[in-house]
Amino acid sequence: MAVFDTLLSAQSTSIFIGASGAGKSTIINQLAGRQLQKTSSVRLGDQRGKHTTTSSHLYFISPEFGYLIDTPGIKEIGLVNNDQSGLFSDIDALAAQCKFRNCRHENEPGRAVQAAITSGQLDAERFQRYRKYQRELQRHLKRDGR
Repeated sequence: MAVFDTLLSAQSTSIFIGASGAGKSTIINQLAGRQLQKTSSVRLGDQRGKHTTTSSHLYFISPEFGYLIDTPGIKEIGLVNNDQSGLFSDIDALAAQCKFRNCRHENEPGRAVQAAITSGQLDAERFQRYRKYQRELQRHLKRDGR
């Protein structure tokens, strides 16, 4: 369990999320050195884990690992709030300076966002995360019929 030495800290609270039967509760029990959460053995046919945890719980694990939250299995993580409210406000402010209102920040003239990347004012990786967020948001809105 040495991999968790660098990931978990006594100064923070961590949360384990993942699919049902992935082993979240088993790992928490191992880290604590005792059974905090009930677990089940894997299914015989396909060796997959079984859904056992039914609600979220906060546990104090140890002085070195601090607090962990164990959660029931999930099927999907998605965007639930499409209000960016500051998440990418720096990029939104730059985009407002583009020559065209519907600028895609690619080949159009007067691209303030691309100029900011070229000048070093905006980190190119941050802009890629922004674009990924925008794509995910559009898929989410489309799926919800908005």
